[in-house]
Amino acid sequence: MRTPLLVISVLLFVFSSGCTAPGLFEGSIEADSYPAGAEVYLDGEYKGTTPCVINSVRSGVHEIELRYNDPRYPNFRDNITVESGKTLEFYKDLSENSEVRVYGGIKGSGIFAAGDEIRVTGYSLGGSTGTEILIVYNKTGEEVYKSKVILSGDESFDHTLQTDGFKAGKYTARVQHPDGSYFELGFAIEDEKAEKIRILNGIVKKYYEEHTYLESEEFMCADMVTDIWNIIETADIRAVIAAGNIDDSSVSPNKYQHAWVLAETSPGRWTGVEATGGYLVFENDNYFKGHFFENPKDFKDYIYERENFNRLSAEIDDMVEEFNSKYPDRSLSPDEYNLALEEKALIEEKQSILESMKSSFNEKYQVETRKKEIV
Repeated sequence: MRTPLLVISVLLFVFSSGCTAPGLFEGSIEADSYPAGAEVYLDGEYKGTTPCVINSVRSGVHEIELRYNDPRYPNFRDNITVESGKTLEFYKDLSENSEVRVYGGIKGSGIFAAGDEIRVTGYSLGGSTGTEILIVYNKTGEEVYKSKVILSGDESFDHTLQTDGFKAGKYTARVQHPDGSYFELGFAIEDEKAEKIRILNGIVKKYYEEHTYLESEEFMCADMVTDIWNIIETADIRAVIAAGNIDDSSVSPNKYQHAWVLAETSPGRWTGVEATGGYLVFENDNYFKGHFFENPKDFKDYIYERENFNRLSAEIDDMVEEFNSKYPDRSLSPDEYNLALEEKALIEEKQSILESMKSSFNEKYQVETRKKEIV
């Protein structure tokens, strides 16, 4: 009876001995780098940042990669061999792979107005405190200014350039290390006109993306142009509100049907700002002739007076139509005749008021022409 038990015990022993003990055929890696903080990838899998320890690594050949988010320290990749039961100490100085010794950038958008301050900042790899970095500013290949900056203790530099006297155009800043390595940065200086046009273009595009225009009645765009006028004035650009006919500026003012904004982008020169379409206007002459208003209040007063004029005009038309249908070409009784005279007198009185309103309106709101911007 004991033999079967013995056989079972032997089988269990054989089965157990076929399993790999924990940690068998595995090792570990202690990864470090200069500078610290590099991301560590083992066979493409993220393991942490240096310095770090990677445990339970299968023995054999593996690919290790260090990634550092800084152009001074390029990524590094290599094959390593991990031995069973041992710890591999891995260290890499990432600066050894760098080919360029200076890096940096220009603070801001890269577009400046004449007189603005430009800051070029950066750092040097392998330099030392006191090293001179040469910065040369060029316009279309011609040197316009150069300066030297001294590396600080952390190998960085910070240079400020005043652009008073710089002409509008495209420039490059060449930042050069004494060993000959360099990098170049591009930037542009705008004149007043170009700067204003760029600002206006940004304003009208953003406004158009955020608003909806419903063309349902005369001067429905009034609220939109008032908004745009306020935004442009806040940007310190002179603006006027315009009313006219953008299809035919030669028509009489009573046929004006649209409003927009004109912005003064250079002295005496204006650029059309079309709030309902989200674009600037330079060529269409109809945008530069009409009635112009220095502020939204004057424009709203104008709309109010137009509405009153049009309302009275429509009322008179209705009265005349009713009179002609009520008193056709026929004989009238004495009562009808007297009533017709009263109604005719009322119509003529209203016509006189309308004519006076028209004369006052035309005198108050003269048709003007503004000069277009030259682009």
